[in-house]
Amino acid sequence: MKENYEPRFMVGEVAKKLGITVKTLHHYDKLKLVRPSGESEGGRRLYSDKDIYKIHQVLSLKKLGFSLEEIKQKLKPLDKPSDVVAELEIQYNQIIKKIESFTKVKDLIFRLIKDMKGVEEINWKKLAILATVLSEQESFYWAASHFSDKLLIHTATRFDDKSAEAFNIKQDILNKKIYELIGKGISEKADEAQVLIKEWWDMVQDFTDGDMSLVLELKKFHDTRNEWSNKEFVELWNKTDAFIQNGLEYYFTINNMEVNI
Repeated sequence: MKENYEPRFMVGEVAKKLGITVKTLHHYDKLKLVRPSGESEGGRRLYSDKDIYKIHQVLSLKKLGFSLEEIKQKLKPLDKPSDVVAELEIQYNQIIKKIESFTKVKDLIFRLIKDMKGVEEINWKKLAILATVLSEQESFYWAASHFSDKLLIHTATRFDDKSAEAFNIKQDILNKKIYELIGKGISEKADEAQVLIKEWWDMVQDFTDGDMSLVLELKKFHDTRNEWSNKEFVELWNKTDAFIQNGLEYYFTINNMEVNI
């Protein structure tokens, strides 16, 4: 498709317009990321308005954390309005994610400020864990906002970002299976229910490494669920809570286990 406007901006002008250096533009040119689309009679490379917009897209995606190689793969020719829309949608969705991420960080820092006020000694171990959380480990944002110090430290040392996500998925699937049994009117004492209850208890034991003091911490955390921000998750927990609790009591009884939670 023919350009709407002839290339007319020299490299210095483009750098000034976008607040970057000439060296940066030369680097993008060398990488074939954004190349000047024209040339003056004197042999100077010239940028068009389209080139300027493409450079803006590169800069925007770079600010959102993408590497230049990733950006090179994402950039489209921008020959049609739909191409521009696709690029803008990528940028829009990434900004939404960043806003959500920054909101979580803001809440976490606010909690840290509250925790630090009035204390006489600095809990460096906790601060080190929170520093890890603030270093973009998304899985720990929610935990850091709701867990006790003991649970937070255990979670951050027990799981990495990938294993924490896998655990959350497993828990969600199990919870939904239990909810399906409730919908069918099946008792928590039924064999198929007890299979899921055993899976649930094994999952708790895996999470806590069998430490009953952590199980009790989890119980306290669970009891604050109405304060959690994910209302859909809270609603599901409220619907399955009694079934799980009664199912566990029955499971402990038939297996001669003395567990107080």
